[in-house]
Amino acid sequence: MEIDSISTKRAFGETLALAQKYHLSSYNASYLELAKRREIPLATLDVKLRQACLSSKVTILPA
Repeated sequence: MEIDSISTKRAFGETLALAQKYHLSSYNASYLELAKRREIPLATLDVKLRQACLSSKVTILPA
């Protein structure tokens, strides 16, 4: 298991910013923040989160 060294404060701040920008729940914004930071694709059926992924250039795995 790899330990992620990003500070909690930084990740939390980015999550809140994404939630506000894309009108996401903090739960969904945290997934988006992690996918952006780690440069990994995201699997979701949530319409708002899929739109945020497209705007953020995060790859969405096919449904």
